[in-house]
This record gives sequence, C-alpha cells and structure tokens, in this order.
Amino acid sequence: MCPAMLQHKGTVRLESRRLLLRPFEEGDVASIFYHWSNDDQVTRHLRWQTHPSTMATEKRLAKWLDAYSSKDFYLWGIQRKEDGRLMGELRLWTVQPHDRVGEVAYCLGREDWGKGYAAEALQMVIRFAFEQVGFNRIQAAHSVATPASGRVLVKAGMEREGRCRQLYLSNVGYEDCDLYAVLRKDWEL
Repeated sequence: MCPAMLQHKGTVRLESRRLLLRPFEEGDVASIFYHWSNDDQVTRHLRWQTHPSTMATEKRLAKWLDAYSSKDFYLWGIQRKEDGRLMGELRLWTVQPHDRVGEVAYCLGREDWGKGYAAEALQMVIRFAFEQVGFNRIQAAHSVATPASGRVLVKAGMEREGRCRQLYLSNVGYEDCDLYAVLRKDWEL
C-alpha cells in the first residue's frame, strides 16, 4: 500500500484561546533577541548558540523569512493574544516523508515557563499536522536535563517512548534525550 503524500500548507496562522501562532516578521528581531535568543539559560540545552547581538538574530530571522516561501517550512512565533507579546518559537519539520513522520521543537522565554503556553501551542501544531498536512506520527525529544520539557510533551498529548543516548549536540555537549510521540490514530480528530 502506497501512503498518501503529505499536503504541505506552509506556516499558516493558528489560534487558541490564549495564543496566536504566526509566521515571524521583519519587526520581530527585538522580541526574539530580548525574550529568548540571548538568554544562556534558555539556549543551554538547545542545538543553536545563544545570540551575542541583535545582528545574529537578524541573520537568523532573514533565513527564516526566505524559507517561508517553501510550503514544507513550518516555523511559528508564539504570541500571547492578551498583550501581543511574542514569547517563543515552535518548529515542525518532516523527518521521513514516505512514512509521514514529523518532529516538533519549541523554545520559550524564561518568563513564560510553567504557564501552559508551550503545551497549548504544541497541541495546535499537532492538530494542524494531522488534520491539514497528513502526518501519521509527530515526535519530539528533549534533554534529560530538562524534565519540565517532558511534562510539556505529555500535556500536549504525547507519550514517552524511551531514552536515546547522545541524541544531539547542544551548547553543553552531547545530550541524552527522552523521545516522545503521538500517532494520528490516537489523536482526537
């Protein structure tokens, strides 16, 4: 049986009660830099380096803005509806197109940790990935040094599948990670 192809839509706006997920814009440099990309505590266990200046953020944002022309590029800014403040980023990418497997990763500024925003944003993206794009599996991994990330993934509807040794290289070295996933058949459609 040949699986259906993914129906890529690009980074479309998604809304929940508290959040707006939207493509980044040129005017977002200061928000990105001051809310999360220049904070060593936020980026400590991530795969990209802390931005030393707004110039580094500008370069990264320019790459994103160019990539938005591709329908299979998914990167949202997480914005609070209450006051319009940009709090973080959330990415979805295709890991295995034939098998319709995607992966998600997110990053939030410290002042927004522990408030349920990441799980709320992830739930929107997972629903979009299953219902609109046609993924069969969405997975995510987090450093074992950040157990709160595992709680976020569970709250978003994912299930822990196991531990991967030295899965990726972060700013502190190779990270052992816990792997989580959710299947389309298990998601409430």
